[in-house]
Amino acid sequence: MNFNGSLSSSAPVGRDADVSALKVLLLGLTATTERSLAALLEERLPAPDRAAMDAVQPAELTRARYDLIVLEDRASEGGHAESLWAWLAKQGLPFLILSGTPDDRRAARAQRAGACGYLGLPTSWKDLEAVFDGVARGDASATAQSPPTSNEPAVWEDPAMVALGEQARRVALTRSTVLLRGEMGVGKSRLAHMIHAQSNRGARPWIEVDADANSEEALDMALFGTSPSMAGFAEQPVPGALEQAQGGTLYIREIARLPGSLQVRLLRALERGELRRSGDPAPTPLDVRVLVSSSEDLAQAVAEGRMREDLYYELSTVELMVPPLRERPGDIEALAKHVLREQNQRYGTRTRWSAEALEHLKELPWEGNLRELRRFVERCFVWSDGPSELTLDMVRKQADRLRLSSVAPALPVGAAEDRVVVSVGESIPMAERKLIEATLERFGGDKRLAAKTLGISLKTLYTRLQRYRMNEAG
Repeated sequence: MNFNGSLSSSAPVGRDADVSALKVLLLGLTATTERSLAALLEERLPAPDRAAMDAVQPAELTRARYDLIVLEDRASEGGHAESLWAWLAKQGLPFLILSGTPDDRRAARAQRAGACGYLGLPTSWKDLEAVFDGVARGDASATAQSPPTSNEPAVWEDPAMVALGEQARRVALTRSTVLLRGEMGVGKSRLAHMIHAQSNRGARPWIEVDADANSEEALDMALFGTSPSMAGFAEQPVPGALEQAQGGTLYIREIARLPGSLQVRLLRALERGELRRSGDPAPTPLDVRVLVSSSEDLAQAVAEGRMREDLYYELSTVELMVPPLRERPGDIEALAKHVLREQNQRYGTRTRWSAEALEHLKELPWEGNLRELRRFVERCFVWSDGPSELTLDMVRKQADRLRLSSVAPALPVGAAEDRVVVSVGESIPMAERKLIEATLERFGGDKRLAAKTLGISLKTLYTRLQRYRMNEAG
């Protein structure tokens, strides 16, 4: 697809400029997305330029100096999409990301990469206008890369986490690599954020990579970037996470899931203090602090051959174990109060906990840790019918509905509520869908925990869910 407008240079829009004066490029949007935007943009913005992803060269974008570039977030592009975001930010080109399957984690990544916004589709003119207004006023930054604020309480209250927080503060003052271990959802990312924020790199970039959420090829590009010959859409190198984190911190989740070939490259980069992009023989000096996390025993992963022993030693200079929420009763109460306070602020209510209800929360297993407790509190609030107090009886009823128990995390195997009914002659894909959706319901929508329970990767789970939505849409 060719550009509808010219690629001549335009002056940036000033603070007093009108939104209608913005020069906007719709880059690589699907026909469906363009149709959904057409009615919103009509009569408010002049006809924006349009281009297919493979029809644009970076030099054209930098010469044109667009006020805003609108992109579409596609899971199939993996780390390659994030490399494009980083390149746009580095060039000072404001960009907005749209998604037909919005995800909180992708939104956080987009924000850290410097996006002006991350909007789910279908969107509204009000949401678009907020982004356009910011760009027109010159308030939108395409370079900010700071850790997102956490949704959890600002201070841990359980003695175990208070002590762990003190250890993390001491570690933050060093340059050591840190391995954070613990079950999924216990707060490893929050601890990593704190280490970065309290280090002398706190004002520098914070970059995250999920080792279990992309293909090997996508992870290669996401971590190490690409040379001009590999970039496809670009004639210039595209930086990966290691290069984006220069002077700052790179946080890699689930390090044991990193493919073996990439483990070798990561080890070499850390040992030599230099980076070699995929397809590029020339090294780049590297100044990055690396933090990693794992929900599994890495010593066992080494024994099973899934984790390189030398990389394990390189990354585990300091190892911090984050205890599960069920072993932190003080944090259970603090988080429950915090989430209920959020709901009250959002809806203008004054609901509070009874002392007995809070004590009962401490007796539940919380296998999904912080995420499960957060969703449980929100559920109690929604189904409370507006009382001023969340009582013990109400909490017990919701726990029974979700099959939480102080003795076991679920009903006995074979209990009717834990079964997925499949009819004779029903297709395997439909049976699989029933199992996936029931498991997600069982864990309150926690996709990581559901994927782990089902024995599939998080990427596979997202692929299945996206397929189900497309089938329904069709």
